[in-house]
Amino acid sequence: MWVALVDCCVVGLVGLIVGEEEAEIEPLIVSQSYRNRGIGRRLIETVIVEVRRLDLRYLSVKPVARNLETIKFVYKQGFKNIGQVELFMDLSKKQWTKGLKLFDLQFNF
Repeated sequence: MWVALVDCCVVGLVGLIVGEEEAEIEPLIVSQSYRNRGIGRRLIETVIVEVRRLDLRYLSVKPVARNLETIKFVYKQGFKNIGQVELFMDLSKKQWTKGLKLFDLQFNF
């Protein structure tokens, strides 16, 4: 786990779960008031250096599907391959956003 400090205060952190061939970023957090300052990018760059040092094949991150801000952010950092899809059914009758299409199938998020 690595932390980002500003004036001796923790403003972000990133963790890395390491497996045999792959690693997963968990968690990736930057305090809302410190976003868009390059902190998240530098945290991911630090993780990438470590994953390369460990000679692992894959690095993944699993943002929540409805967290469009995070998805756009990690996409810009180079996470452009989909390696796993998790589907679930919500029995609470919550209103979901339509618009996610994968393999010609329509999903909500």
